[in-house]
Amino acid sequence: MAESLRVVAEVTGNSLMKRAIQQARERILAGADIATPLRDSGVIDPAIAHMVAVGEKSGELEMMLKNISENLEASTDVVIERLGAAVEPLIILVMAAIIGIIAYATILPILEVSAGKF
Repeated sequence: MAESLRVVAEVTGNSLMKRAIQQARERILAGADIATPLRDSGVIDPAIAHMVAVGEKSGELEMMLKNISENLEASTDVVIERLGAAVEPLIILVMAAIIGIIAYATILPILEVSAGKF
């Protein structure tokens, strides 16, 4: 577990998360359980820390961590899908405005020539 936390701390791009994981690793190496330092960090969701504690007490930590990762991945997929759905209308409006500007720039000279304005 200590080696896993070291690797996670190294690969995370978030400095706040990195510091919290390093502190949790130090406390775990000093003899604390896994869930308490994660909960006390303030960075990890308390529900996740509770699930880790349950997995730790039941002896099914690996299974619980797998369930946590699957749930987080599923919720991330939902957020990305909703964000994409929210951005689509904005993209359509921007494209319509660009096409409108191009059409206006193309048609305006034709109308000026036909009206006799050179």
